[in-house]
Amino acid sequence: MSNEGLIPMPKYKCHKEVWALKIAAITHDDKFPDGDYDAGDREEPGATITPEDAGYAPFRVSAEYMRKHRPEVGGFFVVYEDGYSSYSPGAAFESGYTRIEPPARAHRAASSSTPEPNMNIEMKQAIEKAITENLTGAMAGELKTFLEQAEQTKAAHEKLQKDYDYLQDENKQLRRAVELRRNLDGEREDIRKQREELAARELKLAHDTAANAVAVAQAELKGYREVTDLVFRNMAVHNSITRSVGIPVEGAPGGNGYVGTMGMVVQTTETEATSSTQG
Repeated sequence: MSNEGLIPMPKYKCHKEVWALKIAAITHDDKFPDGDYDAGDREEPGATITPEDAGYAPFRVSAEYMRKHRPEVGGFFVVYEDGYSSYSPGAAFESGYTRIEPPARAHRAASSSTPEPNMNIEMKQAIEKAITENLTGAMAGELKTFLEQAEQTKAAHEKLQKDYDYLQDENKQLRRAVELRRNLDGEREDIRKQREELAARELKLAHDTAANAVAVAQAELKGYREVTDLVFRNMAVHNSITRSVGIPVEGAPGGNGYVGTMGMVVQTTETEATSSTQG
């Protein structure tokens, strides 16, 4: 074939911006163990793509995407501005595109206090849209179930947090009640000791009062006796009584009249002193 008459086609330079993730691994679903996506339902989930960038989690793609684009490790999962997802071989993509944004993780490490650029957010939204559009049937159901479980987990977490806060308040009130009970027990013990001390003082006071009363009474009685003895001693009358008495005489029988003879009585007198009071 002659090259005469042939003219080159016009050249174009790419000016568009796309979002892309370099593919580190592709895991085929159990229904497509050999990567044969020509058979079966093309709308069901087909594989899981693991990005090379550490800041992004693995995501699912449909069997139709796998059949149409035949992605390989080292190539790029590409998302255009309209949300359309495609695939580009690694060499072709890297020769035609230059990265204008650092990886999410590298950016966060460089400036942890600054929010991620809008392009990062837009890229994430575009990728999520592309993935969602490829999810139908069972995968959509799984995603719905996952979101419902996430909501339930969130609700359960909020309830647990409320229960925890309630228990914390209950614990504080219980500790306060225990502290008040201890203070009350301490006050009761102080009152008991004060009562015992007061009773002991009252008993000692009563004992001392009784002892003083006895001492006063004894002193008064002694004084009364002394006064009485003095009065009655001055009123005493002293007398003497003289009377005749007979005293039996002991002696030998047949006396001569001068010697006492048994059976005889000698007459004599005796005097007795007496005293009386004038009443």
